[in-house]
Formats: sequence, structure tokens, C-alpha cells
Amino acid sequence: MSATHSAQHPDFANLPWCRELLSSPTTTVVETTARITKSNTEDSLFGTTFHTPDTIRAYLILRTPTETLTLVSLGNGVNGHANVAHGGVVVTILDETLGAAVGYPSFTAYLNTSFKKPVVTPGVLLCRASVTRSERRKYWVSGTLEDGCGTVFAEAEGLFIGVKEGPKL
Repeated sequence: MSATHSAQHPDFANLPWCRELLSSPTTTVVETTARITKSNTEDSLFGTTFHTPDTIRAYLILRTPTETLTLVSLGNGVNGHANVAHGGVVVTILDETLGAAVGYPSFTAYLNTSFKKPVVTPGVLLCRASVTRSERRKYWVSGTLEDGCGTVFAEAEGLFIGVKEGPKL
């Protein structure tokens, strides 16, 4: 699913806060290949496992001048309890968005998460992330998972290490 198609997904188009965010002149859609199945199994979690009408129905990465945002439409196939997303899925969404805030391929060194409220499914979420500090290939990033109207479900902060380019010698 292309980023343009995801921006027009009915789950996003039907919510006023999503429409406002997507129409903002300071918001840019980020093309991503994370939702595409690859022959080497890279990105298979988001490209295959979480790419169904019952799991993550739509996924869109955005940038503003100050942060990276992800719109995520969750189905009931990510539940740990009845109509509540599994905590591991919440952490995974935060991990993907905080990693995207780095701006290029990286590995998660650590990700500390605080759960504030249960994430009810199905539903559309907004994940916010920004780099708070960087040093060479190290990036400290923080973020939240919320409902787009100010209710925060989880907060995270982590350290991401940029992937070295080229072969090891």
C-alpha cells in the first residue's frame, strides 16, 4: 500500500483530527518501504504479519518541522485482552516511530516504555517522536502514543544506533 493510498484510507479520512493533520501545510508524507514484503524477509513484521485488515489496517509516516508522526489504524487482531491492544504491539509501534525519527536505518539499543492507559481496539492512533540528542551514530529519541485528541496511552524514550555504511574491514 503506497503512502498516498494510506493517506486516503477511510479510517484516517473519517476523523477530523487526522484530516487536519494531513491537510496541514507543514506536514509531509514520508514514503516508506516498511509495509512492503521483501524477499530477504526484511520488514516482514510490518510488511506481512501486521499488514492485514485485522491487525494494522493502515499505517502512515509523516514529518513536521519538529517531529515524526505515525498514523496507525488498529484492528482487533492485535489484542491481548478483549478490545485492548497487546502491550507488545504498543511498544512495537513506538519502536517503529522512534526509529523513523532518526531519519535513516538504525538499531534499537534500548526502549523504555511507560503505559498510561489501555489502547482500545479497533481504533486510530497517533504516535509522535523526536530526536532529543545525538552524538555521532547515537540518537536519543522520545515519543508518545495517543488518540490524536490529547489522550496519551504510552510514552517511550530510547537510544538508537545508526547503521554503519559499507562492509566491515
